Amino acid sequence: MNRIAGTQILAAAIVFFCSAVSYASPYKGNANKAIAQINKPAIKEQVKQGAETLWQKLSDKKKSGKTQGEKASDEKKGVVQLDVGLLKGQYSVAALSSRGLVISDLASGKILNKFSGKDTVSFTYKNRQLCINRKPISAQRIILRADGANITVNGDEYRGEIVLVCGNGGITVVNRVDLESYVKGVVGTEMSPDWPGEALKAQAGAARTFSLYTKNEGKHQGDGYNICAGTHCQVYGGTKDESSSVTRAVDDTRGEIITYDGKPIYAAFHTDSGGRTAASREVWGGELKYLISVEDPSGAPNRHWQVTMTAEQMAAKLKAAGKDVGTLKKISLSPLNLKKAGSGDRYASGRPARIVFTGSKRSVTINGTQARSIFGLKSALFDFEPGRKGNDLKINSGQKIKIDGFGFGHGIGLSQWGAKSMSAKKDYKSILHHYYNGVTITKIY
Repeated sequence: MNRIAGTQILAAAIVFFCSAVSYASPYKGNANKAIAQINKPAIKEQVKQGAETLWQKLSDKKKSGKTQGEKASDEKKGVVQLDVGLLKGQYSVAALSSRGLVISDLASGKILNKFSGKDTVSFTYKNRQLCINRKPISAQRIILRADGANITVNGDEYRGEIVLVCGNGGITVVNRVDLESYVKGVVGTEMSPDWPGEALKAQAGAARTFSLYTKNEGKHQGDGYNICAGTHCQVYGGTKDESSSVTRAVDDTRGEIITYDGKPIYAAFHTDSGGRTAASREVWGGELKYLISVEDPSGAPNRHWQVTMTAEQMAAKLKAAGKDVGTLKKISLSPLNLKKAGSGDRYASGRPARIVFTGSKRSVTINGTQARSIFGLKSALFDFEPGRKGNDLKINSGQKIKIDGFGFGHGIGLSQWGAKSMSAKKDYKSILHHYYNGVTITKIY
C-alpha cells in the first residue's frame, strides 16, 4: 500500500468514526484532535485535507439528504425534488391520507407515530411546543409520509411528502415533491385545462423552467424551501386543478426546460400583454437578453380596460405612496401609439418610461410600473384621456380623469392568451421561442 492510499484510508477512518453517531460539530472537533496526534507534518497535512473533503461531503448530505454528485446523478435519472412552501405562520394544521400517515423526526429519521387512513391528524404549535393530537413532542421539524399516496393538508391534496417546520412565527408547511408532479399542479392552476394542448405545453415548459431557476437562485432559502405556492413565484394548487389535458401536456414535455447560455432562464409569464410584451428592463430595471419586447397576438376578451378617478383621488394615492404633489395640476405623458412607441417618454412596448405629475407643492416623475402599483391598474400599458392632443394634460379641481389601458399583468415573457392564440398554427416550441429570445429548449432528463 502506498503512502497516499494509506493516508486516505486513515482520513476516512478518522472522519467516519467520529461522525458515526452524529453530524454535529463536536464530532468534527474530535476528528481534528485525532489528526493532531499524527507526528509527521507532510502526512498530517494530507490527512487533514482528506478529512476536510470527506467532512464537506457529509455536511452536504446532512443539509439536503444528498451530496452534489448524487443530486446531479438524480437529475440525469429524471429525479428532481422541490420543497414548495405552502403555508407560513400556522398554529394549527390538519392532515390525513387514504393509506395513513407515518410521522418521523426529520433530523434523526426516528418514527414518532403512525396513523391509519381514517384518522385526521392535528398538529398544533403553542409556546414553542409542537403537538400531535395535543400530545407534545420534542422535534421541531417533522416529515409526513403516506406510502406513495397523496396527503391532504387543510383540505387541499398534494403528492409527495409534507414537512412541518416550527419556529417563532408558527408552523411552515412544505410539500416535498418531484418536479414533474409539481408542474402538473402549476399548469392547471395558471392556465385553463380546456385550452389547446400546445398552449398547455408552453405553460408547462415555462413553469418547469421557472421553478428550477428559482431553486438555483435560492430566493426562498431563508424561508426553508425552494419556491412558494403563491403569486410571488407561481401559483401551485396541488392535485385539485390537475386534469387529463394537463397531465398529457406535462408528460409530453417531460424534462424539457428553456435555457440561455446553458442555464435555466427566468421564465416569466403573464395573462395578457395588451398587444406587445415588455422587456425586462422596462419593469425591473435589469436587462435579460432573452426577455425583450415582442408583438403579442393575444385575443383576450377583456384586453381593453378603463378606470376613472378624480384629481383628488389620484393626488391622494400619490401621497400615500410617498409622492405628495399637493393639488394635482398637470400630467405630462405622450399619447399612446404602439406603432410609434420606443422614443421619448415611452418604452418600445408603449409602456411609460416617465410620467410627470405636477402639483401645487412639487412635481414627481414615475414610470408605468410604479403608476400601476400606485393606482391599482391591471397593467402598465395605458394612457390618460385617450384622444387628447399634446403631451400635457391640464387638471382642474374635481376633474374626472380616465385611464385607458390594455392587458393584464406585468407583461414580461410568455403571454398566456398569446400562447392560446398562437397554438392554432404553431407548436409549443415555436411559441416559447417567440416570447423568449435566443433560447434553447433543453431536455435535462
